[in-house]
Amino acid sequence: MKRLIKFGIVGGSGIFVNLGIFAIAKNVLFSIFGKSNLTLLGSSLIGDEISIILNFILNHLWTFKGNNNKDNIFKKVLKFHVVAIASVFINNAVLFALYKGFGMDVILAKLIGILVAFMWNYFANVKWTWKEKS
Repeated sequence: MKRLIKFGIVGGSGIFVNLGIFAIAKNVLFSIFGKSNLTLLGSSLIGDEISIILNFILNHLWTFKGNNNKDNIFKKVLKFHVVAIASVFINNAVLFALYKGFGMDVILAKLIGILVAFMWNYFANVKWTWKEKS
């Protein structure tokens, strides 16, 4: 339970980073390229990647500190990114469904997408990225 709470705290900080970068990127890209699905997706992916990097660092140093998984850091980063990429697909599917399909506010739709992807992220990382060795 303690690890889930730590993971949630790290994820929560990542949400603020993700949404902040997304909002900035969306405004910049919309002003340069106009409002389109491509600029919306690009803005979302920029926020996703920066928050993925931050979340890996914080999870590695804090959430999973003392973990007996001896995989090297590059292998863990790769695994974390694979899990995160699946989360990005989940996140963005929810974003587009809520924003385009139901007319929900784009920031709220993005936030809900992040929350839906959270549980996938936690269990996949516990069971694969930082899987305890027996």
